[in-house]
This record gives sequence, C-alpha cells and structure tokens, in this order.
Amino acid sequence: GPADLDRIAAVAEPELSPDGEHLAYSVTTTNVEADKRQSDLWRVGYDGQDRTQLTATPKHDEWAPAWSPDGRWLAYRSMPRAGYEADRYRLVVYDRASRARRTLTESFDRSVDVAVFSADSKTLYFTAEDRGVSPVFSVPVAGGAVSTVLAGPGTIGDLGVARDGRTLVATLATLTHPAEVVRFGVDGKGLARVTRVNDEFLKGFALA
Repeated sequence: GPADLDRIAAVAEPELSPDGEHLAYSVTTTNVEADKRQSDLWRVGYDGQDRTQLTATPKHDEWAPAWSPDGRWLAYRSMPRAGYEADRYRLVVYDRASRARRTLTESFDRSVDVAVFSADSKTLYFTAEDRGVSPVFSVPVAGGAVSTVLAGPGTIGDLGVARDGRTLVATLATLTHPAEVVRFGVDGKGLARVTRVNDEFLKGFALA
C-alpha cells in the first residue's frame, strides 16, 4: 500500500571521482515505525562493483559528497540529530587512504551549505546563511580557523572554482536584483558580474 512507499530508499547526489573510477552518493532510508529518516554516504565503482558504505551513523545525516581534485578527500555535510532535524550542518572530510574523518566546522555557528575544494585540494570554500545573506567562507582541509572570503552583499550560491585556482564563480542575488553569475578572487577581491541577463528588463523599475 501507500505506506510501503516510505520504505523505498532514496538515492541521490552522485559525484564521480576525479579518476573516473568511483561514484559517491547518498542513500536515505526511513524507519516508518520510529518515524525517523537516515541518510548515509556510499561509494561504488563506475561499473557497479565494489559497493562500500562510507558512513553508518544512526545519530547523524550525511549529504552532499564532493571529491577533492587529487582524489584523496571526500567532503560532505553532516547533521547531528537528537531525535529530530533541527541542528546545523557541519563540514566533514573523509580521507580515502586512512578512512579517517575530520569535522572542520565544529566551532562555526552557522549551517554549511555548498562546499567546493580549491584546485590544490588544500582548502574548502563554502557558503553559509548569516543574517539574511549568504557569504563565502574558507577552511583548511588539514583543520584550522574558518575565514570569511566574501561578506555579502547578498545570497551566493552554486559556488565553483575556476581552473586557474585563483578565481571563484557563483550566482549572486540581492534584494534589488535577481541572481546573476559573478566571479571574484579566492581572497574575496575583484567581485565582478559575468552575466547581465536581467539588466534590460530591470531598467523600467526604480529599485533602490
């Protein structure tokens, strides 16, 4: 019956490793009797072989796997739960060689959203909502303090790293302008619009 649909595992977020040999993905299952959802990360060869569960943490949910360019690290978001989903997402890295895990944002009091690796695999850049906007932050993969890369001026999403390793690209939406593609340096300098899709349309509006 319809209740059986809740027992179907949801597979999502497939991410291909840089060498093209493996896929990381999330699997979400539901315990109907306890009315609880559980999300863990898995890895599988591109040919469907060598399926391995990477996380098995009943008190946490793991989402959004992202490979480092050198293939050593897998970053993901983890949310501890105390019987319900009301906590913030932490940023965690998994070392494929040692299978060790490291939480990078335990003392950071915001919920991590999108995260991407630097070109040299030594830094993670991520967004997190903060007082109505979504700045860009960075944290060393080896562990250390979280730094602000770009504070405001609106909601930043779809974060990516350019091939030169010195430039970040993203979408930026503000109170007076819908989302457009922007670029800026990994030091937060040189913010510039890349697209101007809505400029012509917005000419007819007096937006402060």
